[in-house]
Amino acid sequence: MAKGATLSEMISDLREELRRANSPSASPDDTPSLRRTINHVQTVLFYANDWPFLNTLFDRITLNAGQRWYDLPANFDFDRILDTRVWWGGISTPVERGITLDDYNAYDPTDDQRAFPIEKWDIRYTGSKAQIEVWPLPDGTDQKLQFYGTRAVPRLVNDTDTSPIESEVIVLYAAAELAPKDSPDKEGKLALAK
Repeated sequence: MAKGATLSEMISDLREELRRANSPSASPDDTPSLRRTINHVQTVLFYANDWPFLNTLFDRITLNAGQRWYDLPANFDFDRILDTRVWWGGISTPVERGITLDDYNAYDPTDDQRAFPIEKWDIRYTGSKAQIEVWPLPDGTDQKLQFYGTRAVPRLVNDTDTSPIESEVIVLYAAAELAPKDSPDKEGKLALAK
């Protein structure tokens, strides 16, 4: 097993680690439970570790004159941002996260007060989804916002969905979690996973 194993492959491997029949027709169908455990373990592993191979330089977001809100890049985990830059004239400058009420005293976006370059950004819920807010409003100068951070790990739903995390580690942790408490394999599987 390796990175990129499908959900169906991990379910099959997990059944074998648990010494269960590897066919849902041979025993009660435990697929939903195994799928849930695999997703749970993948999420726990993702947040418990740094995964440098998941770090991504996301595409630049063009900032439009007077536009305050922008959609988040796809597959972006905004809890794991490593760097944020604003680009203009071929150079980049760091941009600080965290827009405060005092900032609105200097440049109020509700009064369409604009400036160059943007100085801050944040993520806000704008009704139905999270969006990026920039401050002050862009003045029309060619500016682009770029994030460097960790790609989000997708929830595994379909049999062909793949995990970017090493599948052997996911399966061993899942097997240790599902093994009966009195199982002699429980500690061994946990030790192998670690």
